[in-house]
Amino acid sequence: MPEETFAMRNDDINAALPAEQQNAAEDQKLMTRIGEGDEDAFRIFVNRHLRRTVRFAAQMTGSADDAEDIAQTAMLKLWDNAAAWTAKAKVTTWLHRVTYNACIDHLRRETRRSKYHHDAGALLDDRDDGTAEKDMLNAGLKDCVREALAELPERQKAALILCYYDGTSQREAAEILDVSEKAVESLLYRARETMRHRLGELLEERGYHDHKTD
Repeated sequence: MPEETFAMRNDDINAALPAEQQNAAEDQKLMTRIGEGDEDAFRIFVNRHLRRTVRFAAQMTGSADDAEDIAQTAMLKLWDNAAAWTAKAKVTTWLHRVTYNACIDHLRRETRRSKYHHDAGALLDDRDDGTAEKDMLNAGLKDCVREALAELPERQKAALILCYYDGTSQREAAEILDVSEKAVESLLYRARETMRHRLGELLEERGYHDHKTD
């Protein structure tokens, strides 16, 4: 009998893997092709991961425009370094680390860091059916959350965004931030406590405790 009768082919093995592992394996194959100068592979990779990268950068910086620039810079760095890349970690872990470092550089260059942009928000219309007021209230609450998030120390903010908004595991977040898993747990705890305290202050200052949002 053919030898492949007794052994699963590579395609069969990949099909049997969980989706996350399949995606990681596909990314590694793309990265190998990118390292060989394959522009089609690069386009495929960008299409797979650009949106997530922009979202992470936007949550870190508070600016949709800056996030797009940072994500493009990260993708170009991936292209430039693909040939030297080794599979010590998932490609997306490396990409997140590059994006995180680019965000930190951006924030440190920002002279008006305390101002957190909201250029990704939707504008309210002039409806008079009672929903416009509720939308305005919800938008105000979201602004409070964004402002509290923006004021977090850099690593606390990154840990919170990665683990709670981006769905990254604590283990991968530790690799991205170059810290231990225990340190990520500590960062998340401190970030939650700081957010809870600051949100309480902002809601009190702006009178939202007097409103119901349900």
